[in-house]
Amino acid sequence: MLRTFAGLASIAAIALAPQAARAQSQPVGVQPTTITFTGVVSSDVAQTIQVIDPATNKLVPYTGPVPVFSQPVGQAVTISFNANLPTKFFFDSYNASVVANGGTALGANTNGLIQVTATSNLVSGTPTEAKATSVTYSNGLLSHGSVADPTFPSSPFERLSLIYDLKTDTYSVNPTVNPANGIGAFQNNGVVGAGFTFDVASGKLVACTTNCAKIMGSAPGVGPDFNLYSGPNPGTITSFGALIYDTLGRVWGTFDLAFSGTWSLPVYDASATQVPEPGMLGLFGAGVLVLPLRRWRARKKA
Repeated sequence: MLRTFAGLASIAAIALAPQAARAQSQPVGVQPTTITFTGVVSSDVAQTIQVIDPATNKLVPYTGPVPVFSQPVGQAVTISFNANLPTKFFFDSYNASVVANGGTALGANTNGLIQVTATSNLVSGTPTEAKATSVTYSNGLLSHGSVADPTFPSSPFERLSLIYDLKTDTYSVNPTVNPANGIGAFQNNGVVGAGFTFDVASGKLVACTTNCAKIMGSAPGVGPDFNLYSGPNPGTITSFGALIYDTLGRVWGTFDLAFSGTWSLPVYDASATQVPEPGMLGLFGAGVLVLPLRRWRARKKA
């Protein structure tokens, strides 16, 4: 009889092994995700340039020759927003714990919709705040988070507001805007890239290539500082007032930049279930075998 139980134990171990292997590859709480914006440059920068009029010390439209800009209308643009997003398993586990302690589950009062903010500047530490690991651009722009410059110690502010649907296990870009400032789902305060510098002596713009794209305040002749954000339409990303410096590092003008495109979002398998960890599977298998073994010993003693 003992040989029988030994055989059962071997069979159970073999049967549980594949499940244990699968459990090790299952995501648990968060899933590294790349959310991509694909579009084109949609604004003619030359039409938006303003420079300081020395007579009035105010910004006026620039009327001189405009150097060739590295981001012309129609140029392809991609923005990759990388973040660790909470999974369905995480929300289900979290809500079960909250309800068990007398609380209200996330999404209970919003038809299963949960606002999740992916940001590089974690503030609240709540389940609806996800870590943004980086933001990368395809067209020569760099997020402050991608630029090593010890003279600019402050952190970048990168944010993408999403809506998670518990019912369908899907994410979408948040279509609402902040009523206080009109900023929508995407925001990246502090993007550097090619632009222009201003030659005060000649009163003309000079093309500024990527080798002058240093963070604002780091040195004379720095590149522009972009603040990119979306409005009511998440597919339109703009930068109003990118800075133009003179050769001494003084702000001497601004220009605007805009992108138009769409966001691609991850789709998860709503039917997927979390497999217990291998250790739990082993304990479960051992429990199944212990019960008949105890019964056999009891009958033998009787």
